[in-house]
Amino acid sequence: MLLVGYKSLTQPALLETILLIQDNSESKYKSSKLKQIDLDELSERIKTVISKSMCFKNNQLTLDEFSELTQIPAHQVSQVLNQKLQVNFYDFINSYRVQEVKNLFQDEKYLHYTILAIAYEAGFNSKNAFNNAFKKHTSMTPSAYRKSHIKNE
Repeated sequence: MLLVGYKSLTQPALLETILLIQDNSESKYKSSKLKQIDLDELSERIKTVISKSMCFKNNQLTLDEFSELTQIPAHQVSQVLNQKLQVNFYDFINSYRVQEVKNLFQDEKYLHYTILAIAYEAGFNSKNAFNNAFKKHTSMTPSAYRKSHIKNE
């Protein structure tokens, strides 16, 4: 805190930049007609659709396609994810993919699958995207997670 205070006194542009970024995120949806109750309802619909449809397994899923599934305009899906859940579309989708990978690690049918094969099964389309998302959501590499969470027989 002291460092931030000192830096803001010695470099006022830094404080202005921080305040501008905060103001932009708050004012981004200032003209939106969605109210908090709408955000709550749409958030629940989005979560229900993704859980039931398992559309995250489609490695080519786009915001527009997801919008069609939810029957919510794409800009509103994006707003709900950003404002209510504090994630962007791809982080949201990848969180479900990571959870699916974790579930498949526990499934006996997938014990003989490679980690990468499981990642593809869960909807990832590249090793790099998978590794980055997995580390972001679990703070572990996929192999370390699998070794520490595999069912003991």
